[in-house]
Amino acid sequence: MQLNQDTQVSWWQKTLVKNFTSWATLTALVVVILFGWTLIWPKYQEWRSMTRAQDLQGQLRQERVKVDNLKQQVAAWNSIKNQTSSDLQAILPSTIDIPNLLVQLEAVAAQSGFRFLGVSISETGAAVKRRGAGTSVSEAGVRPIKITLSLEGRSYNNFKALLENIRSSWRLLEVNSFSFSAGQISYSLDLTSYYYPR
Repeated sequence: MQLNQDTQVSWWQKTLVKNFTSWATLTALVVVILFGWTLIWPKYQEWRSMTRAQDLQGQLRQERVKVDNLKQQVAAWNSIKNQTSSDLQAILPSTIDIPNLLVQLEAVAAQSGFRFLGVSISETGAAVKRRGAGTSVSEAGVRPIKITLSLEGRSYNNFKALLENIRSSWRLLEVNSFSFSAGQISYSLDLTSYYYPR
């Protein structure tokens, strides 16, 4: 087939033939870029998801550390709260608790070098109702207990130690008055303790 010399060649065809090398290079470049993109894009997505997963794992570790710290703080608070509650029960019990009061008074006396001769304990300053053998408090609040101690001791230094031991005892005790007889080395103390019905 022979080409007619009169056949008109379009501008686009002329440009394509004239710049064939450039067009071929551009086409090859586009194909390589698309092919490379199809290979690289999944790897990039995988790398990005791994990086995100590592970031999330790091955040999870930090949150776990925070949770562990909070658990330790809660445990410490509960321990302090329980200890405070038991300390408060020892300082200001919810009942008169005469047996423990007697044991504590006797321990304070013995620690100070005194011998117990007698004790009198009575509730004062509170309205009470009598019901058979039991007593129930009709008013809320802290209740005072009057205590009179009779002790036998040796010296004034022991008496000072007794007053210091009463002041530093666990249960709240106040010394209202005291008297002593030098000839018989006997001491009498009027104390007030308290309890708080809960």
